[in-house]
Amino acid sequence: MLSIKKILIPIDGSDSSLEALVYAGTFASEYKISVYLMTVTEPHHSIYDAYAEQVTLTHRVSEATTILNQRLSETEKKAKALGISNIILRRCFGTPCEKIIEVATKEEIDLIVMGTHARTGIAHFLIGSVTEKVIRTAPCPVLVIRPNIHGLIDNINLSARAQSTKNFKPYVAH
Repeated sequence: MLSIKKILIPIDGSDSSLEALVYAGTFASEYKISVYLMTVTEPHHSIYDAYAEQVTLTHRVSEATTILNQRLSETEKKAKALGISNIILRRCFGTPCEKIIEVATKEEIDLIVMGTHARTGIAHFLIGSVTEKVIRTAPCPVLVIRPNIHGLIDNINLSARAQSTKNFKPYVAH
């Protein structure tokens, strides 16, 4: 029998990643599954940065870490509002796909639930797809949530208003 005890949800601050949180959170709260929320800050380099005296690597890392911590903290609050009780946070700095696979492997994750931006054509070619790379290399199944497929993002707003209600259970209509 298939047993899911640990779910990894990569969070990038987009609506699609929050929809993945709501989707996974619905059954994670019901079945007491541990949810690993992770976010990855990717270092950005440019020729300008190499020559700009006021921009240092230390400053960029510090700024990225601050944003990373805020994003993860906000998402943790939303996860708790959805009724998820066992939340583990992972903050990473590096290439998103590599870090997602690294955490999934190290923590022996049973399922990765992640959103996709659903880019097509030239945007997909130029930007690439973290989700696609994770699907190809993940050590476990990957459930991909397309943006706005069920209007799940509204559940986050509903749950935030009902946070003080003990018996609140998110409902997802299929």
